[in-house]
Amino acid sequence: MIVDDDSSIRMLLRAILDRDGYRFFEASNGIDTLEILKKEKIDLIILDLMMPLMSGFDTLKAMREFPFLTIIPVIVLSALSRITDIEECLNLGVADYFTKPLRHDDIRFLLPLKIKNLIKLKLTQEKLIEAERIARYQKELERINMLLQEKIKELEETQAQLVQSAKMASLGILAAGIAHEINNPNGFVNSNLQVFKNYITNLKKFFHAQEEFFLSPDNVDKLLSIKQKLQIDHIMGDMGNLVSDSLEGTERIKSIVKDLKEFSRLDKPELEDYDLNKGISSTLNMLRHEVKYGIKVIEEYGEIPLIKCHPRQLNQVFMNLLINAIQALSGRGEVSIKTSLEGSFIITLIEDNGCGISEKNLEKIFDPFFTTKDVGKGMGLGLSLSYKIIKSHGGTIEVKSETGKGTVFTVKLPV
Repeated sequence: MIVDDDSSIRMLLRAILDRDGYRFFEASNGIDTLEILKKEKIDLIILDLMMPLMSGFDTLKAMREFPFLTIIPVIVLSALSRITDIEECLNLGVADYFTKPLRHDDIRFLLPLKIKNLIKLKLTQEKLIEAERIARYQKELERINMLLQEKIKELEETQAQLVQSAKMASLGILAAGIAHEINNPNGFVNSNLQVFKNYITNLKKFFHAQEEFFLSPDNVDKLLSIKQKLQIDHIMGDMGNLVSDSLEGTERIKSIVKDLKEFSRLDKPELEDYDLNKGISSTLNMLRHEVKYGIKVIEEYGEIPLIKCHPRQLNQVFMNLLINAIQALSGRGEVSIKTSLEGSFIITLIEDNGCGISEKNLEKIFDPFFTTKDVGKGMGLGLSLSYKIIKSHGGTIEVKSETGKGTVFTVKLPV
């Protein structure tokens, strides 16, 4: 940028700059100079000191108030040759000082060389400043990244705790159901065994008496009387039933334990082949205690292939969906479970004709901690965890519902 109120000097400098291929702006006073500097990117200023409106000294002082202008090198070109004037300019950050009138060597060699070197120096300084800025920026990014890593770790720990809490809540429901289911068959097995114990006592008495009475033919009537009193005929007829009932009870206990193992099986890191129909059925068996007498469960399992998955995770999903469906019925209604194969996807529908979900709540049901259940009956994590699990398996989970008519969840999983 050329700043001089003398048009002949500006013309001379234009010729020098134009010859060397520079682009340039011109100003005749400090005020115009500052306005241009605020709008344009300038690499070097050639500045006169004695100008109207605002002198070169005042221009230099004004530039120091703007940090982004202090990097611009300034060459002073002035008729003032006093040492005090030169010292003041140097104190104000001037890079070089030429006195008027310019000598031939100044015009031809020295001034062009100074311009070239100072612009190179300025560009180098800009690169250094940019490098420092990038270094500071990278350092700040590293600091922010460390903070983010810490927050992510905290969130992961919190998520793990919440997942564990949700699992524990499910296990609480499961444990209550298992206790109820096991208690029934165990109760009649225990009762049968108590009766069977009494039967054995009576049989021992009878056979002992029989041994004594066989020694004397006169005691046959007495033996028959004892047989009738001890109900031996009834005992002999009922023993088979007791054993059959007890065996049925042990089979039910065995089935419950098997379903429990199926439901709670530990996932391996790699995917496993799994029978989804079997998994849903086992999960439903774990919830039989939730199915009241007024609730009907309809199971329609289609012909589907084995699926690559983490079995325990999918069991958790279907347990959450089945619990929600059963609880939506308030003790009376139907829950329908259907599976089918569509292309390379297995479709599972879990439908109920219960209370339904309002439109305003429907869009929030997969949000963590959102629940419409009473305090203590749900943490609002079941469906959000289910959504995450299905998504991690490459599938989708959708819901349709109408208040007062019921809800249907559609789970779509790739084979």
